[in-house]
Amino acid sequence: MPTALEELRDTWPSIDETEARILLRTIRSHRGRAVRPALFEFLAADPDCVLPASQFGPISIAPPIHGTGIPASDLVIRDRR
Repeated sequence: MPTALEELRDTWPSIDETEARILLRTIRSHRGRAVRPALFEFLAADPDCVLPASQFGPISIAPPIHGTGIPASDLVIRDRR
């Protein structure tokens, strides 16, 4: 699976000037600041993105389920070999 940087390098030749400006503005806004507030600001400017109300708060983390038997990931690896 390609890294984000590799995907960006592959995509770069096909983006137009507007997309390049948005990307550059996003990168500049993320440097030296917390990522989450900058990301929320960026997404809030997009009319297609609707952020949930702040009343919901953070998502609680559920404890992991411990099953019996062979883990599914091990079964998938065996199938692919």
